[in-house]
Order: sequence, then structure tokens, then C-alpha cells
Amino acid sequence: MRAKDNGDDQLCSKTAYSIEDVSDTAIRWSNGDEIEVTLRRSGALQLQLIASPRQNYPNDTIFVIPSEVWAESGALAFQAVLRVGGAMASGSRDYLVDASWQALQSGFWTSIFRDTTDVVKSGELFPGASVDFIAPNHAVTSFGHITPPATAERAFQISALTERADVSLRASYFGLEKPSIFKPDWIDEISSSTIIVSLAVIMSLIAAVIEVVGGLSARTENGNKNRS
Repeated sequence: MRAKDNGDDQLCSKTAYSIEDVSDTAIRWSNGDEIEVTLRRSGALQLQLIASPRQNYPNDTIFVIPSEVWAESGALAFQAVLRVGGAMASGSRDYLVDASWQALQSGFWTSIFRDTTDVVKSGELFPGASVDFIAPNHAVTSFGHITPPATAERAFQISALTERADVSLRASYFGLEKPSIFKPDWIDEISSSTIIVSLAVIMSLIAAVIEVVGGLSARTENGNKNRS
């Protein structure tokens, strides 16, 4: 379903759409395109072009991918500035069902011993949240994929990983004046670092050994004094 290019940026009425059936067609997005992805009641995937700087397609063009076609095609990968879940209101259908998140971190001390990352903070989000990622000075790029829903499900699944940056997760809820911001602090980093925990265990063992050796030395000295 493609909106006729009449120069009007407002949402077209149903009579203003020209419907085209296409197959074996690649949809190419340009940098800066704003796209809304939703799931229809039939299970079909709907992609609506909200705005496009390059105008590869007219604004408000709607692409509908039938559920059986999507199931055969598999996951859809993306690289974009991401927002998951629309604003909650009566009659909303594009709301977040459930979600979980993890904050991963790798640093200098971790890289010395092994090339891996630590989970420094994690949590779950309530249904109805509208979620995005923010950074102090730039928009946050996410890399992820959308997978088709199972037969009995009425929602698709999104998995995403943000770029390495000073990133926070922002969750907005209906009825709350301000969004909730989730970001690890230094306490989370210390408590979750396996390297620091290991060093703490080693230091405690060393301290225990020193205490035992110190106690044995003291008893030995006392014993020698008694003999003399």
C-alpha cells in the first residue's frame, strides 16, 4: 500500500492510497528515514514510512508483509535509533508486552586477564513501557533484529544491542510525569566485577594466612620464652 505523492505531509485518507502487489522486492531504507513497525491483527508485519529526507518513497507509504511470507523470510536485521513501545492509551495495540535488559561493560582490568564483558546491572520492564536509549551528546545507534511471532503469539520479538558509549535506558510509563532512567553506577560496577571479587577473595585469603602465620609466630615466641 503506497501513498500517492501529492506533496501533502499529512496522513492520507483511504481513498488517496494506490495499492500495489509486489513480490521478490527489496525495500531499501536511507539514513534518516523514520519507520514505524507494528504487527497487524492478521499477524502481518506493517512498516510505515513516517518521514524520509531522500524521499525514496512518499511519506506515509505503508508496506504490509503477510505473516506466512515473513515466517519464510525469517529475522529482519536493523541498525537504527530505536524506540520500542508506543504511548499507552485506551485502544493502543503497539504497546510493549514484556522486556528484560542488561548493562554490559568491559574495561582495562578485565581486558588484561580475558577478552570478555561483565553484566553490571539488569532488570525487567512492566507492560506498557515506551523504551529508548539516550546518551549525553548524541543519538544512540542500536543493532538488532526482529523475529516473527509464534503461531499463538500476538507480538513480535525485538533483540537489540547498543553501541559502546555512555548509554542509559529510558522507560516512560503512562501516568508518570518523568521517565525512569536506568544506568549502572560505580557500586554496580564494583559489586559485579568478577576480577575485583576474585582479588577480594585472594586478599582475604592472604590476610587469613598472614593472621595464622602471625599467630603461630607469636605462640612460638612465647614458647621459646617459657623454655628459657
